[in-house]
Amino acid sequence: MEIAIDLGKRMSYIVMEDNDKVVKEGYAETSKDGFSTFFGSVKDPKIIVEASSTTNWIANMFEGYDITVAHPAKIRLIAQSVKKTDKTDAHVIMDL
Repeated sequence: MEIAIDLGKRMSYIVMEDNDKVVKEGYAETSKDGFSTFFGSVKDPKIIVEASSTTNWIANMFEGYDITVAHPAKIRLIAQSVKKTDKTDAHVIMDL
């Protein structure tokens, strides 16, 4: 299971995929409880986030999980996107 998170201050958009198929997506509160509730009982997820000022906080929260931090320069497609939304951002993070 891969989980891409477009982090927001209060709410984050999350895309969960299994074998390249979206199984769940939507907003969750940007907190440990919010993420845990959204993820449910997923075992050993691979979590993908964009590098930001909150990356250390996320890494600490998900310590022990497989976490990939995407370099902002590598995901510049988000910034160049004509239709920039949290949903689009999360899907781009997942695709890259």
